Parts: sequence; structure tokens; C-alpha cells
Amino acid sequence: MLEVAKQRNLRDYLIYKLMAARGFRIGEVLGTPSRKREGKKWIRLNEPTNPGLMVKDLTNEGVWVRKKDKPAELRPLESEDVLELRELIGKRRSGRVFPITQDGLAHNTRMYARQARFSKITPQMFHEFHRNAVKLHSDLDEQLGLSFTSESLMRLIREGESERVEFKVEIGNPSELCESIVGFANLRGGDILIGVDDNGVVRGIPEKDSKIEERITYFTREFCSPNVWVTMDTVETKGMRVLVLHVSEGGYGKPFWLKDKGPIIRSGKTDRLMTREEAELSFLDSSLG
Repeated sequence: MLEVAKQRNLRDYLIYKLMAARGFRIGEVLGTPSRKREGKKWIRLNEPTNPGLMVKDLTNEGVWVRKKDKPAELRPLESEDVLELRELIGKRRSGRVFPITQDGLAHNTRMYARQARFSKITPQMFHEFHRNAVKLHSDLDEQLGLSFTSESLMRLIREGESERVEFKVEIGNPSELCESIVGFANLRGGDILIGVDDNGVVRGIPEKDSKIEERITYFTREFCSPNVWVTMDTVETKGMRVLVLHVSEGGYGKPFWLKDKGPIIRSGKTDRLMTREEAELSFLDSSLG
């Protein structure tokens, strides 16, 4: 289910990841309501008992967790976590990291569970998963599918190009690469395999190209508007390296534009310009969160 959320909404995916892989409680991430229950009635409080994660509290080492009447605590994060959170925050300098209520997340969780064909799942279960996995000394990232392996790569190659997967033997024209990235971001996300030809044959990327990830990051900033969130994995198979670009479906930024061309959307195994109606609907969905 984590994979479903990753493709649908970066914000929700990161919430689940912090809870399941890093041990955060839902109240620490999203905050708690500014009210308390007394008997059968809810009494409104002047301040929330827990404000949730705040943009100002994110550092390169982790994030400060604040609780009412308690000193702030720095919770360490992986460098990848920090980068992902900064990508979500964008240019915001204040406010909450995750602008969604617990009720809103619970609604989205039910939707993701249906798509992943799971029975009833609640957000709290992600923290419970972490607690149980720690007791068993399990590899959390591997269990949650956060580690991309050669087996994962070969599975994508066997499934072939589709609405969610594209093969590229090399980067080629940066604008064409970013056209694919924008197309995935405006639909449901997907993976781009660089070093695999159109027939699914692994050709690999040049060993000497040590800065390929830096160049792709530069290209996304240069050609995509707004910038699209892309993570990358380099995987070795058959003695060759393949670079896998994981493109998440855009959140608040939709529709994404390829500069000098317009809003692109994935259609089958190719990309095309969005219609006016599609662009308007995409913007409406984005504004509603």
C-alpha cells in the first residue's frame, strides 16, 4: 500500500514512511486537535496539545518534535528523508510540513487500501508496524519496499513499457527525458529505466558517467515547471548498471508543464499534450489536495 500512496500523493506517502519506517506517531506528524474529551463532550482548547511537524523545525539532521508542556526533541532522519521533505515543502518557510488533518489522512488511507486490495487499514497501523518490526529486528526498508533491488528491476523489464514504465537506452535529449517525467507526474507516476533499450534488453549506462544523477536533477529544474519530485536508484544486473528514475504523481503542483511546450500527460506508452479540460480538472484536483 505504501507504493500506491507513493504514486498517488507525495505528502501522504511521506507521512506513512515517517510512521512505518522511522517510528513517528500520527500525532507527532500531523498534530492533535485543539480539543479534549470530557465525558461525552469535546472541550475546545486555546492551543493544540501537539502542533505537528513544522517547516521551521526541519534541519539537515532531522526534525524537532514539539509537544505541549514538554521540551522539543530532535528526531534524527536519514538524509534521503530530509531531501524528500524539503521537496514537499518547496518554497514554504512557515506552517505545517503536512497540511492535512488526521481525519483527512484517514479518508485517503481507506482509498489507498481499496486500490491496493487490502482490508481495512488505519493510519495508526503504520506506527504499529514499526513497533512490531523493531521487536523482531526486521529490515524495515526492505519490508516496506523502500529498497529497490535487481529483482525489482527485472520485474519491471519483464512487464514491459506501459502507462507506468518507460525504457530509455540513454538520456538523449534532456527535453525529451523531462517530457516523460512531466507526463508521469501529471498522471499516476511511474518509473523510467535508463540503460534499457526499447526491446527490454539491458545495455547499461557508461561507467565513466559518474554525474548522471546530478545532470538529471539539473534537467528537471531547467525544463519542468514546477520542479517534479524524482528519486533515483542505480541497480546492477548482468554486470551492467541501470539508473531507475522514480517519478511520483504530482500533488499541489499539478498540472506540471514542460517549459516551452505545455502540460504533458502519459497516454499508454507515449506522452501527449493535455487537453484544456484535462489541465483544468488536474488543477482543480490539485487545489483540493
